[in-house]
Amino acid sequence: MMETILNTIFSPILGLNPLVSILIICGAITGLLTFLNKKLMGKTDAKEVKENMQKVRADMLEAQKSGDKEKTDEQMKKMMEMNSEYLQSMIKPLSVSLVISMLLLILFFPWLKTTYNGKIVMTIPEFLPIIGGKGLTWIVWYIICSLVISISLKKILRM
Repeated sequence: MMETILNTIFSPILGLNPLVSILIICGAITGLLTFLNKKLMGKTDAKEVKENMQKVRADMLEAQKSGDKEKTDEQMKKMMEMNSEYLQSMIKPLSVSLVISMLLLILFFPWLKTTYNGKIVMTIPEFLPIIGGKGLTWIVWYIICSLVISISLKKILRM
C-alpha cells in the first residue's frame, strides 16, 4: 500500500532517468534532514558553552600554576558539570533527529529498493583505475548524492 502511495506521489520524478530521479529524491530527503538538524541543534548554544569552558579552563590553569590544589579541583569539578549539562542538552535533539531520520529511511528505502532493484544507475568511466567500468546501483548512487548534498547544505547553512 505504501509503495502505491509513493509511486503515485513521485510518478513525475520516476519517469525521469534513474540517475536524476534518485538525485531528486535523495536531495529532498537529505535537505529535509539537514534543515531538521539545523532547527533542533540550533537550540543548544555551543558557542556560549565553549566560551564558558575556556574561562573555567583559564582559571584552572592559573590555579595550577599558583599551586592552589583546592581551586584547581573546584575548577575541574565546574568543568565536568558544564560538560555534563551540555551533553544532556544535546541528547534530546540528537535522539529526535535520529528517530525522524530512521522513520524516513524506513519509509523510503524499501520503496527505492523495489523501484530500482537490479538496475545499474550509472557506469563509472573505463579510464578510472581500479573502479573504472563498474556499474553503480541505486544505493551507491544514493549514498554519493547524500554525502555531496549534505556537505554542501551544511557549508551553506554554516553548521
